[in-house]
Amino acid sequence: MWGVKEAKRGVFFKGFVYLAIVYICIYCFSLKLSATGFVPIRNAFLGLSMLASFVWVLYILPSRLGKWLLNALVGVSFLCLIVDTFCWIYFDTSINVAMLFAVFETTLNEGLGFFQLYFDWKSVLVVLGSIFFTWLYYRLYHPRIGKSLSIVCSLFVLFGWINIVIEIKSAFSPSYSYYARQNVNFIEPLRLLFSSKYVLGSKDEMKKAFQEQYKAMMDNPIKLSLASNPIENIVLLLGESTQRGHMAIYGYSRATTPNLSRLSQTKNLLVFDDVISAHTQTSTSTPKIFSLTNYENEKDKPWYQMHNIVSFFRAAGYSTIWLSNQEPSVYVTPAGMLASISHQSTFVSKAKQQYDEELLPLVESKNEQLQFMVIHLIGTHGAYNERYPTGFGKFDALSTSIKERQRSLYDNAVFYNDYIVNEIFQKFSKSDSIVIYLSDHGEEIYELDDFIGHGEGRITRFTCEVPMLVYVSDLFIQKHPKLYEKLKASIHRPYMSDDLIHTILEIAGIETEEFDPTRSIINEKFNPQRTRIVGGGGWC
Repeated sequence: MWGVKEAKRGVFFKGFVYLAIVYICIYCFSLKLSATGFVPIRNAFLGLSMLASFVWVLYILPSRLGKWLLNALVGVSFLCLIVDTFCWIYFDTSINVAMLFAVFETTLNEGLGFFQLYFDWKSVLVVLGSIFFTWLYYRLYHPRIGKSLSIVCSLFVLFGWINIVIEIKSAFSPSYSYYARQNVNFIEPLRLLFSSKYVLGSKDEMKKAFQEQYKAMMDNPIKLSLASNPIENIVLLLGESTQRGHMAIYGYSRATTPNLSRLSQTKNLLVFDDVISAHTQTSTSTPKIFSLTNYENEKDKPWYQMHNIVSFFRAAGYSTIWLSNQEPSVYVTPAGMLASISHQSTFVSKAKQQYDEELLPLVESKNEQLQFMVIHLIGTHGAYNERYPTGFGKFDALSTSIKERQRSLYDNAVFYNDYIVNEIFQKFSKSDSIVIYLSDHGEEIYELDDFIGHGEGRITRFTCEVPMLVYVSDLFIQKHPKLYEKLKASIHRPYMSDDLIHTILEIAGIETEEFDPTRSIINEKFNPQRTRIVGGGGWC
């Protein structure tokens, strides 16, 4: 007969083996199932030894407390298994820092939209499969810890404590982040805890540094000059998750853009046909759209310590206005921080996500007054069926095929987006105005496999090919004929959104030492041979 002590050993050993299986699976997800070579195997072995030491600490605690803490750790790890399996299936990686940045910048409405977009049979299988595995494991596996296994476990725990001491010592050395992180991060709850701490700390640091940069700008205005014939209204209309491959104006088979397609037949709308985004996620693409940051210089200093479009226009004497149907400015996001330094900022979505038409009454052109306006749409962001009101369901979304249904819902969102963008263009038709429409990134709608959505972990042509349309009024063409000709001559040039700030500076006639003519698509010195690297490493 096995005694109480042996039974207790069995409970904690069983818990350790379960945790080890879970963490090894997640570790393989993070390596994309390529855990080969000495380094990843070493890291996993060291992580397992430290896990054994943690479980041993729980074992020597009073029985009820130890078992309660072990069950809590198993429960948390079970949830981690579900989350990471989901991320691996849909994004080909375990949850990472880039995803956590997105999570901490996501509103409740956006989170519900994400859940709705990805709630399908795969999600159900992930949950049911994790539950079944856990149930089967605890149902069938009943270890008995004999003397030999006890000795092996004791030695492994001792080895784990040696590694923990080394980790603690290494934490005070400059090389800690390189040397020790993978060993500790093998234990998934700790990895998520440390990663979340890093993300939240980075966001606070980003906000503080941005405020300091803004104060410096106000105390020491940017040195620049403005052309003698400035444009009265310059508008950057920023879309969301809109792939140009689903727009009829770019050749899509469905009539998703009737208004823009008609307008493209006039002299007022210029269609740029070879533009890609610098990233495939809003939180990373937005800083490169609005600031002087690009993949060549981003390692020199962070984006929030560089000048941005809003700061340039403020220094040039423009009234700066930020209108948004995205997250409120209280969120520490690049867009929220940029909005905070505008003369005026309005967010129409607070407790509930609004349709983009709620922005239309706020859009107003100015005559005889210089105005720079940013209009940030929710665009075609998932869940697609929540992006358009009744009356815009042009394409049948009642198909029994999930893929066809989602495709139709997305195309309906693009159809509604066509209406919104055209309405905003018309708001500026009677004044000296230019409106630049660009999406922050694209969206994949089952073009390659079973994936739908976007993310930094998956860079394809569909998640980075974006529309860029430039609308100019008749009065603009009359007052700025040379600039208009430059715009017309550049529509087929290859371009990436991290150079947009240089193009806008030239359009506005803002002269500054920080302007680079090789990055302005309308400049004769523009470099069309620049290598376009998406996400700092993905090619498009």
